[in-house]
Amino acid sequence: DPRPGHDRRGWGARITARAGDLVQYRWIASGVSFLSTNQSLVHFGFPAGTESVAVEILWSDGHAQTLQSVPTGAPYIAVRD
Repeated sequence: DPRPGHDRRGWGARITARAGDLVQYRWIASGVSFLSTNQSLVHFGFPAGTESVAVEILWSDGHAQTLQSVPTGAPYIAVRD
């Protein structure tokens, strides 16, 4: 998001993925060491047969976004609404 105050890489976002009773959490961090950075992606591992998950994103500016029926087994790019 090119607007001032919004991070295009999602750094600082908290992502929650839900499939039934299974819930997984991830944070996107910019880096953990001097002059380092991390990729702006997260990986979730759900059991075989899980076709889709609900994803909740709490962006670093406090904006909350929910994505329903996100397919599993392939990369998915979330864009802040």
